[in-house]
Amino acid sequence: MHEPPLLRPQRERNAEKPVEAMGISKVSAPMLLSLSRFVYFLQLGHLELSIAVSSSALCTYIPSLVSLLFLEELGPSSIGVFLAANLGELRDCHDAKVTYEGDNNVLGQQASNWLLRQWGKSVAGEEVCSPLGTATFLVNAPKILTTRFTGTTVGEVTTHEFILSTYQWLLCWLLRETDRRLKQAEQEGKNRFTARNHAQVFRARTLSIAYAESNTLRYFWSRCQCPRLEASLRHVLVNWYLLYGLWCIDKHLVTLYQGEYATGPQLAALVGEGILHLCSRLKIEAVATVDALSPPDFALNSVLGRADGRVYDHLQAAFFQNPGAFERPHWWKELVHKQTSKL
Repeated sequence: MHEPPLLRPQRERNAEKPVEAMGISKVSAPMLLSLSRFVYFLQLGHLELSIAVSSSALCTYIPSLVSLLFLEELGPSSIGVFLAANLGELRDCHDAKVTYEGDNNVLGQQASNWLLRQWGKSVAGEEVCSPLGTATFLVNAPKILTTRFTGTTVGEVTTHEFILSTYQWLLCWLLRETDRRLKQAEQEGKNRFTARNHAQVFRARTLSIAYAESNTLRYFWSRCQCPRLEASLRHVLVNWYLLYGLWCIDKHLVTLYQGEYATGPQLAALVGEGILHLCSRLKIEAVATVDALSPPDFALNSVLGRADGRVYDHLQAAFFQNPGAFERPHWWKELVHKQTSKL
């Protein structure tokens, strides 16, 4: 991935000044270069931390959401399937990972704080510090915030350009509103800690998640464009990229409408139609994709998702082989109405 030179503009500006003007009596060129590199890697470390913490929160939210959706789809009558598939145990083991730092809010604050610093630089006309290019679009934030959705067909939303532009607008709007809410709270006399907590609820939390999703899509797309990738695999990966992008955008529709990125039902309708269209397109490749990503059966340890595809046979075996499956429970007499003699 292309990265900008190591603070070249700053070094050029320093080179134009005499050493005495910078408050340095005598310093060597290697020392200046080392200092420049130190500053660069310090900025890179802050950026990588913001990417890591926001991605960590996203990666723990998704499994919890998937297990909850699966339970809702099965319904209360299929609780046996849920237990036989070990989904309950998986959910129990995973829930703690979401709450280690207060529903990941502490992690999200670290990412949103870094983004807000870059937003402040963008508003002040300073250079945005983003060595990996994840926030360079903030330089064009005023222009991005003026864009509106004008699509009329499904083909217009199932493109990389639509997903990219939508996420750039979403991040810019969330940054502007989060910054506005922080300043408003401080003007009301609240301290910085309380102001950040209030801004975290409906703005900064969504901002950090959207930033993680944007980075995921960004690197996913760069992988899809790898020249060493086979054409047949690229076609499938691009479809999965588009499906994930639209699925993420569908979760942010409320924010998009609130910020007037779109008016009327067209955006929501087209995103929904695009998701259905991509699902039907990926139906043929779904089994092969799962087989490529799934762990071995002994590691999966579930009656669902076995490599042989014999779901009902494995469910029957799990029910029949369960201890006490064909016996009465020990509490069966409590459910039987006792007959009393009329004599």
